[in-house]
Amino acid sequence: MVMGTLLRAVYRLRSDLPLDLPTDVRVAAFEDVGSARNAAERVDPESARVVVDTAREAFATAFNTVGYVCAAVAVGPAVLAAVGLRGERTARAEEPS
Repeated sequence: MVMGTLLRAVYRLRSDLPLDLPTDVRVAAFEDVGSARNAAERVDPESARVVVDTAREAFATAFNTVGYVCAAVAVGPAVLAAVGLRGERTARAEEPS
């Protein structure tokens, strides 16, 4: 759920469409890639290309961002555990028997 929210937020931040497009097209394209493709059918071919390309780029950026966050969430605890366990091993080695 959190990653989906992040994906949607980044997609919306990266969905910068020209202001000369009709408002209904801009609003629909702002929702998701599928809506952007459907909205592109209602405008001229050049504008349609801009709408679809912008949606694709926004989605790719959002998807990559979520991937980086997932990687950080997975690697972060592993690094903390490795550092913590190394300190534990060093402390045990220094204890007199």
